[in-house]
Amino acid sequence: MKRRGFLFVWLFFVGGLLTVKASPLALINLKKRFLTYKKPKLDENSLTGTLSDAEMRTILALVEVAAPRTKMQSVDHEFFQRHVNNKTSNVKGYLKEYREGAKLLDETTHKVIDHRQDFVALSVAERNTVLEAILWKYRAGAILKPRVELLLASRTALSFREFVLKDLLAAFYRSGMGWALVGYIHYPGTPAADPFDYAKPNVDLLS
Repeated sequence: MKRRGFLFVWLFFVGGLLTVKASPLALINLKKRFLTYKKPKLDENSLTGTLSDAEMRTILALVEVAAPRTKMQSVDHEFFQRHVNNKTSNVKGYLKEYREGAKLLDETTHKVIDHRQDFVALSVAERNTVLEAILWKYRAGAILKPRVELLLASRTALSFREFVLKDLLAAFYRSGMGWALVGYIHYPGTPAADPFDYAKPNVDLLS
């Protein structure tokens, strides 16, 4: 059993013992600490600005493996570059998080793939390996495992998930690319050139 899996089982076992022996008030207090422990926050005293060219290339390389898309879609680098520049220039804390995220991707690449290569030079499969080394895997809607991650993962990894990866994916799903992925031919709420667009199959999704 891997160390991460062992720790997960151990915490689950201890949690079961506490459920049996602890008072209701103690369990409530434990639950509050469990849900909020190490939850990352943006540094609102940090500077705003834009990433370096090298940092931006690293973030775009991340998007290429993280953003879902159909076979017919390609990653719109300009869209994501505009999004990241807008966020890091206008919201305090995001420049710091994106820079630390790019650094984390390269440092993890050096540890698990090749100390002579950076994240941008990796294949798609190798980039996924790097992400798996940084992030815990769990299904959407999972409750226990994300809380255990808060206890065991580093602050850098937690912030990377919360402020880099989630931010990029949220931007993707708010865009036309994201809506196309779920079957809309045009952005919901805007008039279509053809009023019967809704009845047409999405060719990209069928490919």
